[in-house]
Amino acid sequence: MGSGDKPGPRKVFHSWRHAVATIMCDKGVREARAFHITSHAPASKGAAYIHHSIAEMAVAIELIPNPCSLGTQAAAPRPLAEG
Repeated sequence: MGSGDKPGPRKVFHSWRHAVATIMCDKGVREARAFHITSHAPASKGAAYIHHSIAEMAVAIELIPNPCSLGTQAAAPRPLAEG
């Protein structure tokens, strides 16, 4: 998860929201955009007036690593069995 997460035996969905926001901010995404994507409340009332385009959000989301591929290398595709 994120670098600020407390160790514990169990992570819940909300932990992922925090991790995703942290990852995006660590990679240079503005906090307001990261909060918008993760549905966190804006840091200020004025931030609620900022509108984010779909294209801008897509770029930010692409920065999040796929948790299924962390620590593994992509496997080569297997040939289809003929039969």
